[in-house]
Amino acid sequence: MPTTDKPPSLFNKIKRNYALLTLPLPFILWFITFTRPPFGFWPTLALSTGILLVVSVPRMRKIKFQPTIRGLVIGVALGAALFALFYFGAQVANSIPGFPAQVSSVYSLRGNVPLWAIAGLLLFPIGLGEATYWQGIILSHLDKRLKPWAAAILTSFLYTIIHLPTLNLSLMLVALVCGLAWSFTFNKLGKNLFPILVSHIIFDEFAFVLFMIP
Repeated sequence: MPTTDKPPSLFNKIKRNYALLTLPLPFILWFITFTRPPFGFWPTLALSTGILLVVSVPRMRKIKFQPTIRGLVIGVALGAALFALFYFGAQVANSIPGFPAQVSSVYSLRGNVPLWAIAGLLLFPIGLGEATYWQGIILSHLDKRLKPWAAAILTSFLYTIIHLPTLNLSLMLVALVCGLAWSFTFNKLGKNLFPILVSHIIFDEFAFVLFMIP
């Protein structure tokens, strides 16, 4: 007797496409964070990334997170290299009209939040939340449907355009380059999130706490 496959239930469809169904959330959260932060920029960004971390929980068991010496070295080297790229690139680009103002506008978001508090928030939940959501959840999902290079580019593009509300081209360029570096490295290293998280934290701490981009 012939058998027919039953169409997937609504629950299974939602479960299978869970990552994509969460995508409107970062767009909403980043719009609020950069245009109308109810608690100030850094606390609101921490809340936003914390929410992304929470919505990532149903998929966390599938994320590969293996701390290794090799992963630590790669993560530190990649984070430092990305910072060096933008640090020295900014000195060249400072001659471009409007560029210094765009960079300074990013640091002006600090408000009255002390550096030690920003440093702590960059460790948790900001660094962990962004790496887990974008590489651990979104990229891992797209990798199953697209070629790895296409999934990495699409993930980086999405990570870039959530920064559109800033109207800050320099910040969007940073998001694009870092997104590409983290996404391609994630795939290259067997989808291990550990070096990506290390790189994310190193770059953020260098750029927003320790040295800052001139």
